Amino acid sequence: MTSNSSPFPAGASVAAYLRDSGGDEQDLSVDQQRAEVEKWCTENRLTLSQVFTDVATPGSSTIDRAGFQRMIHHFHEPNCQEKGIILWKFSRFARQIDDAQFYRADLRRRGYIVHSINDNIPDTIDGRIYEAMIDWMNARFLEDLSMEVKRGIHYNLKNYGTLPGIPPRGFKREEVQIGSRRDGSPHTACRWVPDPESWEVCKKAWEMRAKKIPIKVIHDELHLFDSRGSYATFFRNRLYRGEMVFGETVIPDYAPAMISEETWKLVQDLNTSNTDLNDPRKRFANTQHPRRANSSFLLSGLVYCAKCGSIMNGDQHMTRYGTYLEYYQCSRAHRRMDCDARRIPKKDLEELAINGLREFVLDPNVISRRDIEIARSQSASVSEIKKLQSQTRSKLKDNEERISNILNKIESSKDAPQSLVTRLEELEIAKRQLSAELDRLRAIENRETVIARTPEQAAVLAEQVKKLMESEDIGKKRVILQKCIQKIMAERDGDIVRAMVFFWNPGDDLAPSSGDGQGPSGNKGNSNPGGGRNASKGRSSVEAPAHRYIFSMIIESKITSWTTKKTL
Repeated sequence: MTSNSSPFPAGASVAAYLRDSGGDEQDLSVDQQRAEVEKWCTENRLTLSQVFTDVATPGSSTIDRAGFQRMIHHFHEPNCQEKGIILWKFSRFARQIDDAQFYRADLRRRGYIVHSINDNIPDTIDGRIYEAMIDWMNARFLEDLSMEVKRGIHYNLKNYGTLPGIPPRGFKREEVQIGSRRDGSPHTACRWVPDPESWEVCKKAWEMRAKKIPIKVIHDELHLFDSRGSYATFFRNRLYRGEMVFGETVIPDYAPAMISEETWKLVQDLNTSNTDLNDPRKRFANTQHPRRANSSFLLSGLVYCAKCGSIMNGDQHMTRYGTYLEYYQCSRAHRRMDCDARRIPKKDLEELAINGLREFVLDPNVISRRDIEIARSQSASVSEIKKLQSQTRSKLKDNEERISNILNKIESSKDAPQSLVTRLEELEIAKRQLSAELDRLRAIENRETVIARTPEQAAVLAEQVKKLMESEDIGKKRVILQKCIQKIMAERDGDIVRAMVFFWNPGDDLAPSSGDGQGPSGNKGNSNPGGGRNASKGRSSVEAPAHRYIFSMIIESKITSWTTKKTL
């Protein structure tokens, strides 16, 4: 051991922190370090009162180092009697350069001495320079070691197909010899090979998912994992198609393929679709979320808060009498409670929208007049329309760049300020408005055919739709509303419900077709070719035509469905 004079006064009480990494090539074990530290304390007439240890623990981080954390906590205590901490080497304290300098400075600022008995460094200003160099060497050693370990893993994977760690479900570890050690003993590692016990059940899970069977159903039947959250990684792992991916190393035929390329593509398409549909950052466009599409609330996916622009969800509240009050509530007011929008009774808001539809949209005279106005609007100068398109595209591009910049700031920050999130939502609303305006301008430029219906034709359409709206089938009603309403910006002002409703100009696809009594008929007049889509099994959903004209109006009514309004 290198001779090293003590910076502590004789008779002082000191503590020691000892750590080893547990490797075959480590310097000294914790027990060996302790023996040397005790000997050094005896030689320098010091009392070793506390010893903190971490056995077989890496120094790359202070996380999960219980002994280190106890040592720091001990020196933070106001009645700590020790004069400082003794280390075998500074590398035992921490190899991560920021951790090493931060915790040493923390202890010294509290008046404690940090001393290494093997790093002969004076406790002076000049000594800090040497300490910094030692920190650099320790950190450099850590980086070099990490690179060597990764290089070794990649080498073994490419040459022998071996890999450390636990293989995914459906595979198991199989030991193989990859050489001999210096002492002649076999050098073994493990390949990942199919596990006959779980292979078929994993294959069945993939086949079920390719058929669009929900993960909940797969989990209930197969129980591959303890948690349903594990299936997200399972259904994206390329090893099931036989391809091993480890960092930048890709081995195409590492293992037998469990699934076909067709199955892989079907599941990945489903993954992509679900990611886009359920991304919370795209919640404004996600009007067909399964809970909304199957909701008993007619306007689910259509209503937005007039105060903050967030979507409004349907919910219910049980009274003390056992009855339920149903209402629409701003999702932001419910989730973050930073919007003061009040709940709106379900019955009142739905009646307001339906009455507005009947009185202002499905009136035969209004339909005819609006058709004529739309046809006249197509006579606008093409050059002027293109100019407006160019201006709108420029605004839309600027808007998207702003959204991207804010998203980058949010993702790179652990605690993004609320102002950024609020600004992001404002920009998303503006983006939707600009996109709608661009679609409208494109429709005019393309001279979309609009046939001005006669009052008689409009009357037939209006009567057919009104009959459909009288149905008890919520799915049918929702389809009609989604074809007639783009969105509703609603608010409650005391006992008054006020809404700005953005209506689509009704097209002939609202009328029932011959044969089914409810589906879209041939696309005529204002309807957009291919604008609607058939509802999936058990769900009634529709995609609003991209180029149908939109008009808006403000409608309000007094709340009549609640006898007690104060609680809500």
